[in-house]
Amino acid sequence: MILNHKVYASDDNSVPGTLQDRIIQELYIYAEGYGDDSLYEIADNLTLSQCYIEVSDAYVRSIIQPFLKGCRILPNMKFSGLMHTYDLNSEYPEIPKYVYARNVTVKTVEGRDFIVDFVFTPQYGLPLYVHATEVDASTRAMPDNDALTAAASSALTLFQRFSSYSTSEFDEDAFIKSFEEEFDTYGLYSSVFNSFLNAPGSLFTEFISQENINEAQWTSDIWSRLYLENIWFWNQFIHNTESVSGITYNDESLLVLRTPNGYTLTITYDAISQSVTGFGFDPNFLIVASSTLFYDTEITKEMDFESYYNGVDYYGG
Repeated sequence: MILNHKVYASDDNSVPGTLQDRIIQELYIYAEGYGDDSLYEIADNLTLSQCYIEVSDAYVRSIIQPFLKGCRILPNMKFSGLMHTYDLNSEYPEIPKYVYARNVTVKTVEGRDFIVDFVFTPQYGLPLYVHATEVDASTRAMPDNDALTAAASSALTLFQRFSSYSTSEFDEDAFIKSFEEEFDTYGLYSSVFNSFLNAPGSLFTEFISQENINEAQWTSDIWSRLYLENIWFWNQFIHNTESVSGITYNDESLLVLRTPNGYTLTITYDAISQSVTGFGFDPNFLIVASSTLFYDTEITKEMDFESYYNGVDYYGG
């Protein structure tokens, strides 16, 4: 078996050319299939190595900032050269299946440092694992694992319940009533409830706010697609969950969701900062969920999350 470990998207332009070419080729295929001219523009821009590096850096910022306890990554923080590629497929070893980084020190505007690990799949554009640990800060698990399980699973079920609706079927009044009932039931654990309710939708928001990236329309398109695909992916997993349990692990609470086929999603929670500190997906679930890659325009036709996020903000999420 051939293993592929190379630096990914570094400042000396050592972007894996084969990966870059593969993504560009797929963008052209989807552009032709969907008749979406904006995808051609995305592909043309990504032929520029420096642009590809900037997008990669913005991507990483966007998937890790939600787990930094409300802190903001320093604007000049670069992730280029800190990531590596990995592929266990000996048939196409030149195309990395995963991009990962370990023990990356992330400095924030607030002056608090974090050690972060993460993994994502460049072909699907989805983060599979993120975890952040604040340097010189204590963490603590919830004292009651059953309470964690109840509040967290209720929040994720509510997230799934809404995101399963198509726009035409959505009943906002019924949703708000359901939200109020769940929130009231788990009012004593509102921090857990809100943290888990917001976790799926918090990913990719940092990328959307990047002014230097967002100046071009194609970058806005790429982020919107990633954002909606990520929500769709979380929804698919939650929808297929058979069991949920909370346990204590490494001085944090760990929520474990498991499907009938044995695939797992884990989410970590720190009771001191009252925040979700990371998550991990079973990568094999990508195949099971039949994810259609982040540039599938059909996703945006069936989902409308504006009312959902307005509701969450209203209740202090």
